Amino acid sequence: MSWLAHFTEQVIFKKHMPKLDLRWLLLGGMAPDALGLLKILIYTRVLEYEQHRGMEFGVMHTLFFGFFIAGIVYFYYLRKNNWIRNDVAIICSVSVLIGEVSHIISDSFDSKGCMLLWPYLTEQYGIGFWEYRAHYGLSNDFMYFHWGNAWAPMIECFFATWAAYILYKNPNIEWGNKIIKIKKVWARNFGMGYAAFLWIPYFILNYIIEYNFG
Repeated sequence: MSWLAHFTEQVIFKKHMPKLDLRWLLLGGMAPDALGLLKILIYTRVLEYEQHRGMEFGVMHTLFFGFFIAGIVYFYYLRKNNWIRNDVAIICSVSVLIGEVSHIISDSFDSKGCMLLWPYLTEQYGIGFWEYRAHYGLSNDFMYFHWGNAWAPMIECFFATWAAYILYKNPNIEWGNKIIKIKKVWARNFGMGYAAFLWIPYFILNYIIEYNFG
């Protein structure tokens, strides 16, 4: 899935589980890709694409990694509270775990999948809704994911529209102890604009010019 989908997923989780911490949801949602750095290194040919989900960095796309970073967060807040069990430690650790697990489940929709049961099994489980194309480079990967098949834009549009609706109905976002106010017009334009970004090129490329995605 794209970075935007991993982001909008967390906005949805925060809406329906309001006790969760959005900051840790977002961090967990971006952690398997090392906040996007891994994909950049693959696109620039510093790393081979197999390393992203393979044994080198594929461990970051596992349930094990989610529980590992959740444990770090839990003990961090436990230490801050003089090793006394507290709600903040639980909420933040659960938030980062949900963010990470949602990322790897979303990524399992593609043809490559993730090593969900590592370290017990190294098999990659993928549903195969669309082809994993990181090795084709940034432009081909971007174009194919968004417009080369119907499943990816459908799922991504679903998450983006849902998140935009949430922000439109309740533009006040909890960010730690602060409240960030989002203008309703921004939320509305984001939802409508992103839907147009996905579906207008999709129909033009696939049904008008019959573009070959390779």
